[in-house]
Amino acid sequence: MVNAGVFPARVRRLAVVVPPADGEALGSWVDRVAADFGTSTGNAARWLGLECRLGPGGSTMRPRFYGVGLTSASIAGLTAATGLAAERFEEMCLARFADTALDLTGLDLSDDSSLRPLPHREWALFLGSRACPACLAESGGVWPLWWRLGVAAACPRHGLLLQDRCPACGMPLRRGHLRRSDVSRRRGADPLQCGNAGPQHPSRCQQRLDVLESCPATAELLTVQRVVLEMAFGGPGSIAGGPVTGREWFESLRFAAALHRLFAPVDYVTGYPGMPPQAADAFMAAAAHRDEKGALRIRNPPNAAHAAADLLLAVPVLAAADPGACTELLLPLAAAEARLLTGASDRRDRMWTVDCSGILPRLWKAIRRSRHRIFDADVRPVLRTTTAAGLEYRHIPQLIDVADYGELVASCLPGVAEVAGRRLTAAACGRLLGARSWELAAGRLGMPGHAGVVSRNAGAIRGLADPEAFWTAVSEVMDRLATRGPVDYAARREVLARLTEIAPAVLDRIAVRSGMPTCPGQYRHAAAWVWAQVTSGDIRDAPAYPARLADGRPTRGTARRLDGAHRRRFVAALPPAACEELLRYGARLLAGRGVPS
Repeated sequence: MVNAGVFPARVRRLAVVVPPADGEALGSWVDRVAADFGTSTGNAARWLGLECRLGPGGSTMRPRFYGVGLTSASIAGLTAATGLAAERFEEMCLARFADTALDLTGLDLSDDSSLRPLPHREWALFLGSRACPACLAESGGVWPLWWRLGVAAACPRHGLLLQDRCPACGMPLRRGHLRRSDVSRRRGADPLQCGNAGPQHPSRCQQRLDVLESCPATAELLTVQRVVLEMAFGGPGSIAGGPVTGREWFESLRFAAALHRLFAPVDYVTGYPGMPPQAADAFMAAAAHRDEKGALRIRNPPNAAHAAADLLLAVPVLAAADPGACTELLLPLAAAEARLLTGASDRRDRMWTVDCSGILPRLWKAIRRSRHRIFDADVRPVLRTTTAAGLEYRHIPQLIDVADYGELVASCLPGVAEVAGRRLTAAACGRLLGARSWELAAGRLGMPGHAGVVSRNAGAIRGLADPEAFWTAVSEVMDRLATRGPVDYAARREVLARLTEIAPAVLDRIAVRSGMPTCPGQYRHAAAWVWAQVTSGDIRDAPAYPARLADGRPTRGTARRLDGAHRRRFVAALPPAACEELLRYGARLLAGRGVPS
């Protein structure tokens, strides 16, 4: 290990002369410091306090996690040598985008081997950079950090496509040595020169980068590039009208890009509004190597032109105003996939390896279920509803509120009993959240025992003269649930899972104060009533009424009918004062476990 901060006094003076520019990459600043000092990049890195190791033969220096992150030793060395705040240097590394454009999960700054998987997984240039020649000429050699992102395609300031490779040596810009990732201890680096070296170029390439000519970018490309950069630097984002985090936004961007890489037809890409010819050529050259048998590995765009095509095709999908508009943009890809699958023996979804959550995968699965034809009543709401972005399965009650069902849904389900209709409506909400079947929807809502009944009752929807009216009513039910604020019914069921009986001392006091009549099994019936009211479930599903007796025999026959009669009599005779006290008792149980009532 090489000691850091060898000449702190000289470097502190130099840090005043060559301060880091806003948004500059760490490697760019080290190069500028070395050029101003008249020394090698390796010496400058060591003097500035970076934690370094000697390369093979001692002619190179290997800063640890150079430009990706800063070890504690590097932070201590940089701050001691320059007098600048640690935050200034942390913003100069790719780790700045860890919560947005990059997922650096698994990166351990104490273990060099943890860096190896990232270049194969993340959309970033861990060795090298893209560049705008006009920016380099204007700044005198400042290389912004965002040029190292895989989504860097065009310069919004000068309206130019970014450069990837040096025209003289053919190597990626700022690659250094083709076979090493070290920095030299013997040669300096001019921020305005290529400086690459390799087997075919033993001496440093002297090509000036600030005089290169770049192709102009279209207005549409510059617009989407600004959107992507705003998200990368932590701006607010949304997908199909619903708010998302930066991490979720970039995950969905890669999903949308993967869809286009797999299925977008040639004429669709070349004719896309604002698509530069260079971008279309790069995209289709890569698409020529599509793996028709396997799924896609979402690799980093190989160059700025390909990144431009990815952004132009994918960003509008995310920016759609609602799921319906988003679906319209995905339909050409679905049609292309349908043609691809015609006559194919393997009809699996080739997107199965693309890990993504959120609304885009749900929309794509819904389109595939529709077999790329006109959407049936089970699929259209998944593509249309906007409330699904704000609710999860745990926020849907097992029985929809009586008033909501009566006002919105009951008229759409003639002949269906009220409890069955309320349960079917709850399962329909689960379908809107992406459940592929009625059985899965019932399971996700915690009522797998009713899955078969729900599926049979769903046949009534297909037999309706206007099934769209039913799905519109279910969407309105979800709107009401979202407007009232999400309630975690799953957490409530978990808290009350063992509420099989209310303590006699508690219920007896309530009975005395409220005038509640006595009834056989009243302590169990009261517990079941509290469970049903608090969880919005069917009282018959309460833990107080187990499906089997202690000896394993199912509860059925005369004893069960008698128990049900006692329960109905108990519920019918409950005075309002007792109801209020029992509800307060349930609220106390939830509060004791930290669940809001």
